[in-house]
Amino acid sequence: MKKNLECKVTVKNGVRYYVDVSSNTCIDIICDDENAEEVCFDEGFDKVEIKLKSAGQLDNIKRIYIGEFIKLINIPNKVFPNVREVKSDNERYVSGTMLVEKRNYYTVSSDRLILLNSFCLREDEVLDLKGIAAIDENALTRCSAGTVINTEDVRRVDKVAFSRSNIPTRELPEEYNVSMVGTIITDVNTKPGFNTCVIPADTTLIAKNVFFRSNDVIDVRCKNSVFFRCRSYLWIYSNTLIFNAEDDIDENEFANLKECCVKVSPANKHYVDINGIIYTADMKHLVKCNQLDKGLRKVVIPDSVEKICKYAFYKDTSLESVEIPDSVKEIGECAFIGCRSISSLKLPDSIKKLGYRSLCGMNKLKELEIPGRVEDSNCYCELEGMTTAIKFGEGVSEVYLSSSCALTSYQSMVRRVELPSTVTKFSDYRREELARVRVVTLQTENTPQNLLLAMIPETRYKPNGYSYSSCEALKNEIYCIQQTPERTILVPSNISEKSIQEINDTMNRIGAYIPANLFRYCKDIKQKLPMAFLEWQNSHDEATKRYLKRNRKKLVQDLVEEGMDEALARFLKTGIYEKKEMQDVYDIIAEADSMKMSKAYALDIIGSGSKNTFRL
Repeated sequence: MKKNLECKVTVKNGVRYYVDVSSNTCIDIICDDENAEEVCFDEGFDKVEIKLKSAGQLDNIKRIYIGEFIKLINIPNKVFPNVREVKSDNERYVSGTMLVEKRNYYTVSSDRLILLNSFCLREDEVLDLKGIAAIDENALTRCSAGTVINTEDVRRVDKVAFSRSNIPTRELPEEYNVSMVGTIITDVNTKPGFNTCVIPADTTLIAKNVFFRSNDVIDVRCKNSVFFRCRSYLWIYSNTLIFNAEDDIDENEFANLKECCVKVSPANKHYVDINGIIYTADMKHLVKCNQLDKGLRKVVIPDSVEKICKYAFYKDTSLESVEIPDSVKEIGECAFIGCRSISSLKLPDSIKKLGYRSLCGMNKLKELEIPGRVEDSNCYCELEGMTTAIKFGEGVSEVYLSSSCALTSYQSMVRRVELPSTVTKFSDYRREELARVRVVTLQTENTPQNLLLAMIPETRYKPNGYSYSSCEALKNEIYCIQQTPERTILVPSNISEKSIQEINDTMNRIGAYIPANLFRYCKDIKQKLPMAFLEWQNSHDEATKRYLKRNRKKLVQDLVEEGMDEALARFLKTGIYEKKEMQDVYDIIAEADSMKMSKAYALDIIGSGSKNTFRL
């Protein structure tokens, strides 16, 4: 027990419990009675954590009781080597022969059992892992169980969990080059000359961080998909992996081998290998491209393919051209990520779904047109580091902006954006700025109402009174109105590469955005007024308020003309219009059928004398 700690001592049935008062943690247990066989964490241990890392070995203890309100238990195997019964009234821990924790992982309804302590089972005892989903890295320390059963249920275990135990491995033929406990591969032979690994047919799991190391080809022979499933946390140092599997391997598991060249046996009934590209047997799904060992420059996808699976062309730097047929309806997650040599890519109109970051990191791609039939608006978010021009096809109604969006990221190369006549909204959930876009082309007279809001960032205030003067670039950057052949639009102006970097670094560091009063740089009053109104909503700057007050009548007329009822109601609520002037406002909007909200608010002010009685 540590010295200089204020501890509360509790004695029960010949056992002393030391609880650190400052941390509310039981740190030590001492047996005064050599006949004591049970430790009880019940009364007096409400919301206490049990951490016995420095406790001594208690050979006589056979049972552990866990009360309802114990928060956490961390007990090394060595403390209770002879415990064979755990009784729990705690919803987090399970009664049984070992210390097992119940955790809710991916779904609330899916309880996963985690083995925390097997205790030090002897060679003549059996380690039963029935129902255990994961094994803690210290759960098997000093365990010497001669037999291990029901390993099929385990889905996660670290290699060190078995290396810290004395559990014997299974006897296997030498050519297999693997070590196993039950149905779990715990290690792989990495001696010089190693190039073959045979995965036994009954293998259910490969322990985390197992090394597959070879300077040449690793011939991995397996009768199931366990290698694929576990690949995400294995260490593979090899150029090529050869699978002679004949089983039906889930196509999604090929993504776990995204950095490897994979070959499938001709005997496989579920997949075919054509010129280094793996397809499903029906040729409807392109699963994986193995150009890593061929250096192919061009791929022509067959007309039968309907889906390009996730990670199919992952970081294929040799690939320069891909022809996608009209039959393709979906491009999966990260399908072309890192294909930096592709300079042109035409997406057919048939595509309905673009997966997350499916086109990310294609550095040589200068232009890209997003088909209008694409259903998921979020697909536009992950195009950073590639194009200088993006065109959205007819049919796209919403452009989604996020912190990683191609249009908002400081890493973005996008300079030109062309929007179709069908677009009605820039999703402004995050209200991120269009950081480096120079020109936005609109193919309609109906400007999305929140386009300006997307381009004028929201102001963030810091409680410590931060001044913009600490970043010179913030004082120099302006927004202006620029003419295009199609119409007058709002675009960022006078922004250098250096200053953009400085602005973003500053914003990331202190949460500051470009200051207000940008409306004064507008050349057109039709844009100047709504810009000033948006800035007032974000900053409540007095200079902006004075400008709006001078031009309030013109702004009301413009908002009525555009049918922007909700925006006008918000403007009236600012208090810029006084009660005595509200009748004039009502006279302007009285004949407009679409301005019902504004009318109701104006009438409420006129009738009640209070602008706070009406709520949007």
